[in-house]
Amino acid sequence: MKGKKRSTFAAFLPVFLERIGIVNFNQKDQQWKNNVQQVYCYFQHLLLLGFSMAHFLSTSTRSIHYLPELMQCLIEDVWSFGMHFQVCVLVWKRKEFAELMNSIEHSFSKVDRKVVHEDEQMVKTIVRTCFAIVGFTLIFTIVEAFYPLPENEIRYWYKTKRPERKLPYNMKIPFIDETEHWNYTVCFVYQVYIMLIWLMMSSVTLTLVPIMSTYLIGQYTILSKYVEQLGAHHYGSNGQEIFYINIETNEYYEYYNKTEVTQMNENPKINYSHIQCFRRKNSKIEPQPNFESIGTAGTGTSQFSDQNSRGNYQKKYLRQIIKFHQKLVIFQKKVSTTSRVVNHSHLWLASGLLSHLLVSTLIAPILKIPNIKGA
Repeated sequence: MKGKKRSTFAAFLPVFLERIGIVNFNQKDQQWKNNVQQVYCYFQHLLLLGFSMAHFLSTSTRSIHYLPELMQCLIEDVWSFGMHFQVCVLVWKRKEFAELMNSIEHSFSKVDRKVVHEDEQMVKTIVRTCFAIVGFTLIFTIVEAFYPLPENEIRYWYKTKRPERKLPYNMKIPFIDETEHWNYTVCFVYQVYIMLIWLMMSSVTLTLVPIMSTYLIGQYTILSKYVEQLGAHHYGSNGQEIFYINIETNEYYEYYNKTEVTQMNENPKINYSHIQCFRRKNSKIEPQPNFESIGTAGTGTSQFSDQNSRGNYQKKYLRQIIKFHQKLVIFQKKVSTTSRVVNHSHLWLASGLLSHLLVSTLIAPILKIPNIKGA
C-alpha cells in the first residue's frame, strides 16, 4: 500500500517486484489499479518470452554452424529461459512469497535492535553482491557488442546486410534483418531493457533463500538470549526486576517492593505501604494488578517474593519461549516448502550465470577462429 511505512528490507521486495512488472500481488487499494498492474505484468512477461524465443531461434538456425558461438549461445539460452522460469515460479508462488515477507515484517521479533540492524545490513550486502555480479556480466556483454566480429568470421553465416553489426545477444526475427539501421537500434534498445529487467529481478530471485535464512538466524539469535535467562531473575535496562508478559515484543511488568514504591510516591491517593506493586512497561505503577497474563490461574494477587509464585512465572516464561520457537519452526517449514522449486531454478540460473561469464569472457574469444569462409 502506498504510504505504508516498512521497517524491514523484506517488506520492500514484493513492492519492488510489482514495480518491475514481474508479479501482481493485488496490493493496490482500488481494483482498477490491480487490473492495470496485471496488464503491465503480462506485457513484461511477453517481452521476456519474446526475447528468449528470438534468441533460441538464432541459436538453432545460425549458431549451429560454429561450435564456439554455439556453446556461448546455448549458455545464454539456459540463462534466458531460466530467468523466465523464475518469473513463472514467482507468479505461481506469489501468495506464499507474500505471506513469508509479511511474516518477517509483522511477526518477527524486533526487541534486539542490534541483531535486527545486523540482519538488515547482511541482507542488503547479499542483494548488492548479487547485483554487482550479474551487473558486471551484463555490462561486459554490452561492451562486447561494440567490438563486432569481422565479416569473414561467424557473421558470414547470418546472411545479413551488415554482418559487422553485432547485438549484445544474438537474435533472429523472421522476415526482418536486424542489422539494418532502425531495426538494429530498436533491437539494441530492446535487449538493454531486457537486461535491466534481468538485473533487477535476479537481485531478488537469486537471493530469496539467503535473505529469509538471514532473518531466521537473527530470530534464533534473539530466542537463544531468552533461553539463557531461563530460571534466572530478569532485570530491565534500569536494573529493576521485571516479569515478561511477551518476550517477542519485550512486554513486561517492573516489580517494586513496598519500600521502593513508598519512596517513589507516584500517586499520593493510594497507600502503597502494605502492598507490592508492578508497573507495565512505559506505564504507571499499578497496585495488585491482575497478573493472569504471566501467572497461572488465580486472582493474580500472590506475592512474587514467594518461591511458588516465581516458579509459576518461570513456567509461563518457558511457555513463551516454546511458543516463540514453534513460530520459527513453522516459518522454516514454509520457507522449505516454498523454496523447493526455487532452489532448483537457483541452481539452473547460477550455473547459467557462471557459464555465461566464463564462456563470454574467456573461452569463446579463444576458440573463435578466423577465416571461416575459407574453411
